[in-house]
Formats: sequence, structure tokens, C-alpha cells
Amino acid sequence: MTDRGGRHGARRAGRPAEVRNDSEFVGRLPVVSVLNELSEDELISILTETRNAMIKQYSKLFAMEGVNLNFTKDALQALAEAALKKGTGARALRACSNGSCLT
Repeated sequence: MTDRGGRHGARRAGRPAEVRNDSEFVGRLPVVSVLNELSEDELISILTETRNAMIKQYSKLFAMEGVNLNFTKDALQALAEAALKKGTGARALRACSNGSCLT
């Protein structure tokens, strides 16, 4: 069996590399995954250490208005605890921090 380019056996079914490279399948296969709940320390890490960390974003936003914004460890823990109570993981961090910082 040859493909359009004349190569023999280039399109064998079941090879993961071919499925990943075939854009026809992207977005068509349902994916179900189970994730472990994030811990409080992991949520705090997301708030402070990631490249686009929300704490950094808020600090820069307030700095544009001439305000020096600092978060204590207790404040970060309170945000992480509130996110854990909502049960939606890192998605809850944005909602909790918006409610605390921008109101």
C-alpha cells in the first residue's frame, strides 16, 4: 500500500504519532479526565509564582494608579481557602480575588 507521496505503509492505522499530527481528528474525540483537587499550597503557588500570576497582575494594575499593593501570607491563605470552598480549583481564584481586590 502506498500513500499519495509514494511512500509504502506511511498511513497505518493505530500509530499515535499519525493521529496527533492529523488535524482532522483534533477536537473531534471526546476526552474525559479526572484530576486531583489542588491543595491550599498549590493554589497559593498559582496566585504568586506563575508567569501571569494574578497577584502580579493586581500589583501592576494598582501601581498604575500609584498604589503599592502587598499581600500577606494570611491574605493569600484566605483566598486559597475561599477557592477551595467553591470547589472549582484554580478557576475560583479569579472570582475570589476579584471580589476582594476590586470591590
